Amino acid sequence: MQFDGSASSILNVLSTGVVIHAADTRILYSNPRAAQLLGLTTDQLLGRTAMDPRWRFLDEQGRVLTVAEYPISRVISSRHCLEGLVLGIESPLHPECVWVMVNATPYFDQAETLTHVCIDFYDVSRQKSLELDLRRQTRRYQMLMRNASDGICILNVDGVVEEVSDSFCAMLAYPREHLMGMHISEWDASLSKDELATGIETTIAEGMRIQFETLRRRSDGVIIPVEVSAAPFEVDGEVLIFAATRDISERKAAEAERLNYQSELERQVVMRTAELTQAKNEADAASVAKSAFLANMSHEIRTPLHAVLGMAHLIRRAGLSEDQNRRMDTLQASSNHLLNVINAILELSKIESGKFELDESDVNVDELLSHVTSMIQDRLQSKGLILKTDFTHLPSPLHGDATRIQQALLNYASNAIKFTDEGSITFRVSLVEEDDSSALIRFEVQDTGIGIAADVMPRLFSAFEQADNSSTRKYGGTGLGLAITRKIATLMGGDAGAHSILGVGSTFWFTARLRKGFNSKEQQPTDLHLMAEEILSRDHAGKRILLVDDEPFNRLVTQSLLEEAGLQVDLAHDGRMAIHLAHEQRYHLILMDIQMPNMTGLEATRDIRTQSMNAQTPIIAMTGNAFDDDRRTSLDAGMNDLLAKPVDPIVLFGTILHWLNESAVN
Repeated sequence: MQFDGSASSILNVLSTGVVIHAADTRILYSNPRAAQLLGLTTDQLLGRTAMDPRWRFLDEQGRVLTVAEYPISRVISSRHCLEGLVLGIESPLHPECVWVMVNATPYFDQAETLTHVCIDFYDVSRQKSLELDLRRQTRRYQMLMRNASDGICILNVDGVVEEVSDSFCAMLAYPREHLMGMHISEWDASLSKDELATGIETTIAEGMRIQFETLRRRSDGVIIPVEVSAAPFEVDGEVLIFAATRDISERKAAEAERLNYQSELERQVVMRTAELTQAKNEADAASVAKSAFLANMSHEIRTPLHAVLGMAHLIRRAGLSEDQNRRMDTLQASSNHLLNVINAILELSKIESGKFELDESDVNVDELLSHVTSMIQDRLQSKGLILKTDFTHLPSPLHGDATRIQQALLNYASNAIKFTDEGSITFRVSLVEEDDSSALIRFEVQDTGIGIAADVMPRLFSAFEQADNSSTRKYGGTGLGLAITRKIATLMGGDAGAHSILGVGSTFWFTARLRKGFNSKEQQPTDLHLMAEEILSRDHAGKRILLVDDEPFNRLVTQSLLEEAGLQVDLAHDGRMAIHLAHEQRYHLILMDIQMPNMTGLEATRDIRTQSMNAQTPIIAMTGNAFDDDRRTSLDAGMNDLLAKPVDPIVLFGTILHWLNESAVN
């Protein structure tokens, strides 16, 4: 078959492959693009039949076509055109299958005899690859959703089911085909159809994920409690609701059993108030579960202590007589003693619940002993005791929790002074062992005091235990210091113990494994400037502070302190009021209590950070809780810092000064 020059030139540059077959399927003509797609040259194609073994044709499912299914065969047999057929071509010269869109047209002479067939085809491999990827992704998402452990249900804005997972069907005991197109009200056992419609509208309007518990009705009529997590999303302009549902029947049954058990236990406690020893043993066995109680206790005690110490500070500033100052000293000393008791209980609880974390810093033993000495010097002098030190050469530098080591030494030293009326106190430090990366250091505090009887030594490091546990004991104390020291020493890879001779004296020791090398972290200064209040009055007078606290006395004390420093103070008694004020007034700093009725400080902070003119304002948490988790939770909610009640006015002023300076720089 021949073409004139212009026709041939046009066909040769087409991006579409063109092949002309004779009635017996022999190839009469092929343009270069067709040869390229079929994997042969134009010369190699001429004269070949469509049934040539050099290539194979595949349908869209990857099945090899029979000869009768070839495009040329179908046109010859049907004598009709073929349009839009997608097939794959496999040939030796193509490493991958080439997908093409085929059109075929038969031509006849005047006698209606088929003379030839013109087939044109163009490459759709890229489109086919995208289509296959889309199909694979679609199948994958369908399988993930259908086989999810939680029951997945997708609803449209009318509350009608668009898609469900197999686990959702199993949960409600419905066949999938029955659930498809069903309205949610047909199996929701909590809300009316109007209430459900309102809930769907609210979910879509807020555009946020919501989580709630409700009831579902199975196909057999059984009502089951479920937990639902729902969120709106958009697909091709259509808003849908994705809801993950979990059957919580077992959890509810366990909760009911636990509540019943708790109720029964409370009844028994009322009946057995005389059996305090057994109750104590049960409380010790459940020590890990008491963290929440201790946090609340901390809050309830620290909150009024904040008012007591703050008011004492304000009263002393107003000027007192010598006798009144002595009385105020007694008040503050008693408050600080109560605070120290609470701190010891909380620290022991944090260790037992696994929430205690060691700090990382450089350890300089000389400096540690110097600090402890300075803190006990007045007590040593008042009792006329001699302080001695004895320690061998230690590897340097060392790295560990310097604060906890100092705390343990101070605890031992304070006990030694308490139980020693004459003689000396000796600090002793020695190297037990070392390797390339660490050293085990032993710290000892020896005294010439009253000593400890041998029969009480085994229980000396137990919580709430003392050598003399009678109510008339002379020396006081909670019996927690030694228990805390041993637990901290254990966390540092060491141990703690003591040996004593009654009437001669005692030696208390602990060991700690310290890492060799300096701390890689930059040490941040912790001392607050004692002139913070003066600087506030000078540099930040008139700046507006929002104080949020539900306790009236705490608000009064903190407000008075701030106003005496020259700051303007607005008050809010809960989180809702704080949000309202934060939307009305720009503040330089916000002091936010965490535990409040109606709305907590954490919730209020999250709202202020997202949608108010105070989104960048420093927010400092003030809380009666003192766990490390409270600091992390506060920072995660968007707060900048945390102050534990009762807050020392110097610490309060120093913290406020720091953040006012920071916000001024930024």
